[in-house]
Amino acid sequence: MRWFLRGTFLDRSVKLVGILTLVFSLFFLSYYLYDRYTILNQPSRKLIPPEEEEYEGKLTDPNDIIRKGLFYLERRQFNQSIREFKKVIEVDPKNSLALVYLAYANFYKGDFKEALKWCNKEIAYAEAQKEAQSNIALEKARFLSGAIFLELKRYDEAIERLKESLLTNPSSADTYLYIGRAHLGKKNYNEALKNIETSLKFDPAYSLAYYYRGLTLEKKERYFEAMKDYEKALSLDKGFKLAKEGLKRVKERLSQ
Repeated sequence: MRWFLRGTFLDRSVKLVGILTLVFSLFFLSYYLYDRYTILNQPSRKLIPPEEEEYEGKLTDPNDIIRKGLFYLERRQFNQSIREFKKVIEVDPKNSLALVYLAYANFYKGDFKEALKWCNKEIAYAEAQKEAQSNIALEKARFLSGAIFLELKRYDEAIERLKESLLTNPSSADTYLYIGRAHLGKKNYNEALKNIETSLKFDPAYSLAYYYRGLTLEKKERYFEAMKDYEKALSLDKGFKLAKEGLKRVKERLSQ
């Protein structure tokens, strides 16, 4: 203790402050390390977004299971969504919503064969009903199967299925655009233009339709008109990469 008692009162006060500071520092450091160690070694609980809390536990209502499947589908967790929709199908094989959402989940996953299988099941069940022409799920199944045929370059089948979709929803801008795209794939440029223009009639702000009309006009070597459509597509969607590429191509053509 002699070292502490040496010196003036001021010297002893400074030493006391230093000792107390060291003691408190060691105390808080020990508490921090204990707290961190305790937290890190607690049994971990799976983190669940707040909106998913309601889906914990076993669900029995088909509508609740479908909502859970949609929760996963919106987050692009396709395998989980497919699992939930199939639970409904096991209980109710003709559940239209589950069938259509199963088709969409497989489509977005990239499994066109499986998606087409579920579309065809919904179409077969729905067409057997008297109210088929007012069945929204049937319209979605027809449209999606037409989109799948388009992706597979089975253009005639795509056109046929998409036209069937129009029976339920005759003012669908999407459906007319896809029919136009199928005709574009077949190099039927006039038919492509006719259907794409009908699409724009129903949705004048449809950037994708302006792009495909521009692409069709470009194929017909109507470069100035194509340029206008690409510019219109970009005015509606400034990040539209394909429209930027198309605009660059036709400007190079016009400058030659």
